[in-house]
Amino acid sequence: MKTLLSGGTVYSHGVARRADILVEAGKIIAVEPNIEAKPDTLQIDASGKHLLPGFIDLHVHLDDTIGEFDLADSYETGSCVAIQNGITTIWSFITQQPQQPLTTAIETAKRKAGHNCWCDYGWHLTPTTFDEAAWQEIDQWIEKGFRTFKFYTTYREAGLYLDYPELQTIFQKLSKRVDRILVHCEDETVLQSIAPVQLGDANALSHTLRRPATAEIVAVSRVCEIARDAVVPLHVVHVSSPESVSILQQTKRTSDVTCETAPHYFTLCDDVLRRLDGYRWLCSPPLRDIATMRIHRELAAQPDYFDIFATDHCPFRKKDKVKYRDHVNKVPNGIAGLGALPHLVAQLHSDTERSLLDLANRLSESPARILNIYPRKGILQKGSDADIVMITLTDETRAIQSSLSDVYESYPDQISNLSIALVMKQGEPIVIDGKLVAGKQPGGNCLCLTE
Repeated sequence: MKTLLSGGTVYSHGVARRADILVEAGKIIAVEPNIEAKPDTLQIDASGKHLLPGFIDLHVHLDDTIGEFDLADSYETGSCVAIQNGITTIWSFITQQPQQPLTTAIETAKRKAGHNCWCDYGWHLTPTTFDEAAWQEIDQWIEKGFRTFKFYTTYREAGLYLDYPELQTIFQKLSKRVDRILVHCEDETVLQSIAPVQLGDANALSHTLRRPATAEIVAVSRVCEIARDAVVPLHVVHVSSPESVSILQQTKRTSDVTCETAPHYFTLCDDVLRRLDGYRWLCSPPLRDIATMRIHRELAAQPDYFDIFATDHCPFRKKDKVKYRDHVNKVPNGIAGLGALPHLVAQLHSDTERSLLDLANRLSESPARILNIYPRKGILQKGSDADIVMITLTDETRAIQSSLSDVYESYPDQISNLSIALVMKQGEPIVIDGKLVAGKQPGGNCLCLTE
């Protein structure tokens, strides 16, 4: 059966226009004004509503163990809050553990996500072993479809740290074989050189002082040079400082470089870390001071600085966050964000059309291009997947809910008037008025494997 969404305003490919969308067999078959509804067509009235491509979050941590703590969100719970807020595609991570074959890590993630994910999904690979046998295994998985990798310039204690010569060798080996390499940029040498912070073990502000913006700036500069020399497309994750943005802007003139920031860097500042419960907001890179946050927000509101927005959704249960509240250097780093993403990005602009076009661009089209799944995803046009979000802007507001699990809310004072009236994934209504359609089951498709 065909489905016709009629009378709405379509936001896609940088344009807002009144048009109808006709869907069949999971695909968009027409986007035109005044499409005639045939007798065998299900018609959905979109009059006065806004139609956007399904949102994409390419930086999500789900169903993993970090240090001694399990993440609070499984693929099912994380993808559930995602799709209820218009996110129809998520990209998570597979990290090879010590003494673990990469294939084992991949098969474990496939088992966890399979038949449990409401969204379509994929993974960035993080190998941690690079001998000859390991490279053969990496090569095999590239051939099977893995095209994005993530590496770190910090976290030595977790076995993730790579120095710059190691990173250069890896970039050279992966050059022309992958779509993009993601890097968490904080310089380990800078971090290790920071003098002990005399604020007391229970003061969450000490985390910011131990991980200054200088560490990010130095690493961003070095990694951009390596990517340029190796001719590898680079994506810098969770950029938190204006100085890093400036370096990336200069690099973009000569290299294929993209970057993201997360909503917590333009919505929250280190004032929350000064609270007695500041441990709730510990993440890396840390929240910056209020002046930096305001500059970051100004940059985020402009189209030319951040290619996309992504959450770095990394939620821990309340009991795990509070466990080491008197020793904040042991508190698990990460906060929830999936359910907040479109709401906080929409608040960057006061103009409705500009706000919705920005959602369509930096939450849909641009991440789809970075992941090389465009135009299957990220646009409303003939032949694309019928992943469609119908939005209304109301006079009523509601509290933002970043996760459905037992976590501290990252944005307890934030409200939104953006309402998700309908979410279609591959032409099938999954969410109506912000709630899952009764009787539906998870059934997302893996997008990064050919087998």
